[in-house]
Order: sequence, then C-alpha cells, then structure tokens
Amino acid sequence: MTFGLRLIAQALLLLTSLAMYAALGALRMPGGVLASIIVAALLTFVAILGHELAHAVVAHLVGARIRAIVALPFRLRLHPLRLDLSGRGGRGDLGGYVSYTLDRVDARRKHAIIAAAGPLANLVLALLAGMMAAGLDHRATTPAERDTATVAAIHAGRLPSDEEVRQWLATRPVRDSGPFVWSTLLAAFAILSGGLGLANLIPYGGSDGDRILDLWRWHKRLR
Repeated sequence: MTFGLRLIAQALLLLTSLAMYAALGALRMPGGVLASIIVAALLTFVAILGHELAHAVVAHLVGARIRAIVALPFRLRLHPLRLDLSGRGGRGDLGGYVSYTLDRVDARRKHAIIAAAGPLANLVLALLAGMMAAGLDHRATTPAERDTATVAAIHAGRLPSDEEVRQWLATRPVRDSGPFVWSTLLAAFAILSGGLGLANLIPYGGSDGDRILDLWRWHKRLR
C-alpha cells in the first residue's frame, strides 16, 4: 500500500512538472529546452527550499533542535555551521528534509505539526504566486500577440512595407512584455509549489502526510 501511494505521489509530481514546462514554453526563451530546464530547476529548488524552511521554522518553535536542512543538492549543517552538497533525500521526502531532535513530551503531535508546515507553506506560496500572476497577466503582451500584430497589418491582399507595419503598430496600445515574463514564471511556480504540497500530503511511508495521518490514527485509538 505504501509503495503504491509513493508511486501516486511521484506521478503527481511528474504531471506537475509537465504542466510547469508547458507554462514555461510560452516564454519562447533563447536556448530552447536547455533554458527551460535551467529555469525549471531553479523554480523547483525555490519551492523545495520554502518547504524545508517551513519545517525548520516550526520545528524550532515547538522546541526541536535542528541538526541540518537539506534542499537537494545542498545541505546546511547547523552544529557546526557548514554548507555542503548532499547526494540523497530523506526516506519519505521529495527533494529535501530537515534533520532534528525532539523531546518525547507530546512528540507525536509536534512531529505532525512540523510535518504539516511544509505542505502548507507550498500551498500558501502557490496561492500567492497565482494571485500575483493573475494581477500581472492583464498588463502583459505575449509573443503570440506580437506575431498577430504583424499578421493583422497585412491588408488589401499584399504584404505591407516596413514603414506601413511601423505606422500600424504605432497606433496600437503599448503594453510591456516584462509583466508577461513575470506572470508566466509566477504561474509556473504556482503550479509546481501546489503540486509539491499536495504530493507531500499523500500518506506513504515517512511522508509529511504519513506523520499527519499517524496523529489522526492515534487520536482515534484514544477515543
């Protein structure tokens, strides 16, 4: 059962990645696929880092002693302070983990609270990024719109001269392509962060969802 749930989480992440790449494709970045892969990797790192920092902050608030924060491929050791590379993630984490020690007083509840912080941070980041993307979208002009402007300048069954195209474009409302770039990046990040948050809530062995489900089962047994 655990193996099947892990496969579901990985499938969800795969679909999320494909959706993110599709969103980034609208940018038509110089460098093509390679540029999209680099941008996607950076967005993925930011989403994972936000997830793990949320774990770390909440762990500190509930009294845990944090040993290390890992957002692949980096690992930050806190005692002593040292940044190095890490070649592996935790048993149930997707792309990173937080290593900490916690006293046994109410430990089950504290573990669940710490676990919930990561997916919740991702979902909040996804919501904020989506709202910002929507706010920028109405100000943006896309590459397709710029291509359409040229096509629309063709009239009377002939290709217009360069001067005619410039005059036609001069009559069009001027919008900035910058907001389009940022709205696309934010939309891609919203897709990624939301998918990462949901995937971590799936209760396979060692996942954040598994910790939360463990607390729920424990409370159910006490009734």
